[in-house]
This record gives sequence, structure tokens and C-alpha cells, in this order.
Amino acid sequence: FIIDLGLPFKDIIFLNLKLKQFPFYWIFRKYKKNEYNNDLRREIFKTCEKNQFNNYFNHVVAKIFPKIFLEDFSEVMAIYKKDFKLKPKYLLTQNLYEPEEKVIYLALMQMKKTKLFLFQHGGLYGTHLFATGELTEMRIADKFFSWGWKKNKKTHPFYSLPFSYTSKNLKTDNYNNKILLCLILNPRFLNVSGDIQRNNIERLKQNESIKKFTEAIKFKYAKNITIRYLKRAESSSSHLDKKNFPRVKKFDGAHESLFKVINNYKLSIHFSINTSGLETLSFGKPTLFLIDKKSELFQKSFYPILNEMIKHKIVHLNYRSLANFLNKNFENIEEWWHSKKIEK
Repeated sequence: FIIDLGLPFKDIIFLNLKLKQFPFYWIFRKYKKNEYNNDLRREIFKTCEKNQFNNYFNHVVAKIFPKIFLEDFSEVMAIYKKDFKLKPKYLLTQNLYEPEEKVIYLALMQMKKTKLFLFQHGGLYGTHLFATGELTEMRIADKFFSWGWKKNKKTHPFYSLPFSYTSKNLKTDNYNNKILLCLILNPRFLNVSGDIQRNNIERLKQNESIKKFTEAIKFKYAKNITIRYLKRAESSSSHLDKKNFPRVKKFDGAHESLFKVINNYKLSIHFSINTSGLETLSFGKPTLFLIDKKSELFQKSFYPILNEMIKHKIVHLNYRSLANFLNKNFENIEEWWHSKKIEK
């Protein structure tokens, strides 16, 4: 089975035919969503631990444990038994998490000896410490196809299928003076360990650094800045306060893919070495990074590459460095970007 490899519909059809099989389309049916069963949760997660942390941990887990593994599990299993009677020899996918019940279906298929081949679907893998996607997927995959890096026998260096498709279909450059800042919305509370800003202090520190950067660059450049963020991910605990960036007048809620809008900009700037940053790099577009090495933790194997990026001014460690570089080099940023030294 080939499920969500990030390829266009026609390419999936062609790939299935090359493998001499009919295309398989996984249609996830809706299932009955049951109410939280607090009594059941208290019973399962009750503890007699004397350790206060363990008591607190079990109390929190009882509240946040996913319903698909408890109250809704029988409903999910009923759909699986009805809809997934085939036993594929191999299953290929780059998306383990959507919809959320998919992970149960994949586990059940593995129990029936289906080999699970996972393809890297985003950034942080192979580069960042505690990247939860990498840690989870490497553990359950029979084979893992990475974006060029290798860690063990299970890892097979490959490339990004979505990036390779969009890169070859990218239009020619539109030369202008616009700058795109790509921001991540981080929650005001504790974040998962694999994310870049893991607490509110780190989030506020990054926002202040971005604000100071927009104030430190020349006005003729600042007026052409657009801040891009994932508007649909906004919530009461995670939102963009536009008042924090008084020099920025344009905002993009990411209603269109980065591929569709990137030609409107001369330069993109990212505030972690994440998926969107790797995407604009794959497009061959001028790309800069502003990171905080105290909050963005990397694997040892990535440091040689990171140090080269810092040395050649692609990655900056403080807003002053980035602003000074931009003020001196923005007019000729494309010539700098396509120079042999940077391309190497």
C-alpha cells in the first residue's frame, strides 16, 4: 500500500502501475466519538506512589490520555475489521499522525506481518536533539527513509519527495525587495520536548529577538517585510500578537502553501532550522536563519554542517548579526546566494 507520500495524484497512479498493482485509497470513515469516562481513567491511572512527581504525572496522564486508545478504541477497531481486510506485504507512508487513528491501523497491520516503510516528512529529524517524530518513527518503522542522513541499519538516506516535486516545478525568480519572515506559533505554556521553544520564557525571548531585528534593519527593507505564520493553529494559548511588531504591516496566515508564495519574495528568514527553512533551501531561494543555540538543541552529527552555515552567514546567532548582514548585503543577496562559496 502507498498512502500519503506527498506526491501528486497522477504520480501515485503511475507509481502503483509501475509496481503492477491497482492504486489503493485509504478512506478514513468517521466513527462514534464517546464521552470521556473519568471513572475508568481514575481506575486505570490510580497510583499509590509516595513520590509526588509520579503522583502528579499519573494525574496529568489520566486527563490527557488520547481517547482513541481508551473510550473510542472499540469504535476504531470495528472500522478496522470492516474496512481493512487486505494484508499488504509492505506499507509506505510519510504521515504517521493524520488522522489520529491511523497509528492504530498501522500497528495492527504490523502485527499481521506487514512491513512498515516510513519516509521523513518534515524538519528536525536527523538534526535536532529530542526530535519526537524521529524518535517515535525510527522505533516503529521496519525501514526509515531519511532526507539524506544515516544513523543505523534501519535508516536509508533518500530525499524529500514533496520538495523534489515542488522544486522542479518552481517558476523563475520574481526580482523584488520583499522579505518573508516565517514564524512558528509556540504556546504560552510548556511545550513538547522536541519543539524549539519549550516554555514561555523561550517563546518571549524569541519574539523579542524578532522584534529587535525588524527595528535594527533599514526602514526601506523593514517596510517590505511580511510575517508568515500558521493562522489556523492559533488558539487561546498560542497566537501571534501583531502589536509586538510595529514596523511590520503585512501578515500572511499561510492560507496558501509556501511553494505558491515564495516567488513573491527576494529573501526568506526563519527562526529555527525547521521544515519551512529546509523547504526554501530546497527551492534554491536565498534563505537565512536566526537561532538561539541555548533553546535549539542539535545532535552532535549536525554540528559540522551547522558550523559551516554559521561561518558563511547563512545562520546567525543574534539579531544584530542578522540585521548587520542584511543591511550590508540585501541589495546583492542573490549574487551572494548563488556564489560558488555559498552553493558549496
